[in-house]
Amino acid sequence: MAALIDPGMFTTEKADVRVEVAARWTTGMTVCNFEEQRGMRHFGGTAVEQVDFRPTVATGIDHARFCDLVVDSVERLTARLG
Repeated sequence: MAALIDPGMFTTEKADVRVEVAARWTTGMTVCNFEEQRGMRHFGGTAVEQVDFRPTVATGIDHARFCDLVVDSVERLTARLG
């Protein structure tokens, strides 16, 4: 929701995003291969096969801005409930 309200508070990068379905230790985990950090290597070489960089992944956040957004939202909700 915060990204919809104020997308500027996030730092983002393009990445190929997959959900691991066959690994021994990471089944069900999300795996990202970032466009700007090519050459990542995983067992089986699957990272080099990841070339769909349409998704945008948040890699950083302006914490103060996020906290201000949450506090402001709670204050407005509280004011409405009276």
